[in-house]
Amino acid sequence: MLTWGKEERLRLDKEKTEKMLENRGLMLEMKAKEINQKFETQKSLQTEADLLFKFKSLCNRIRPLRENEQNFKQKNK
Repeated sequence: MLTWGKEERLRLDKEKTEKMLENRGLMLEMKAKEINQKFETQKSLQTEADLLFKFKSLCNRIRPLRENEQNFKQKNK
């Protein structure tokens, strides 16, 4: 049988451990939210970069068409 001092010490150790685990759990939840937010930001930036690349590619195809149109107009004047 444990004496009162040992029981009290074990109870205090248990409370301390539970508090520490609770704090770690909260910290892990915060880190998980932070990682998820970074992931969503990265996904959004990747989508935007893809759209910009497609836009640039489209502009590169339009530029020669405009030049051809201008050349055609100059020849027919």
